[in-house]
Amino acid sequence: MTKRQRSLGLNVAVIAVLVMGFCGCDKSEGIVSSEDTLASVTAEVVDMELAHAVKVALAEQESLADVDIAVMVSNGEVSLRGIVDNQAQHDLAVRTARGVAGVESVEDVLGIKEQN
Repeated sequence: MTKRQRSLGLNVAVIAVLVMGFCGCDKSEGIVSSEDTLASVTAEVVDMELAHAVKVALAEQESLADVDIAVMVSNGEVSLRGIVDNQAQHDLAVRTARGVAGVESVEDVLGIKEQN
């Protein structure tokens, strides 16, 4: 066996031990199981898709076209942040976000520009 083959074999063995350790440990040891990891990743993907759907819905509103609204989602709870020009834009943004399928709640952190 060459030095390179031994090195490759050792690397494969180390990776196998690490994978088995992470997947085989129970939660009482403080290590996340593969099922928990999959559930977490799935939830993140769902939140990303929901954030995208809310952004698209907001972009489809003509009066919000030039407004920069940040959309963050965690477990179906949407947070809207940014500054809108007036109360009508504020209300439309919140109403639009609430109308997107999958939105559980909307945290309104939108500010309104002061009118001079």
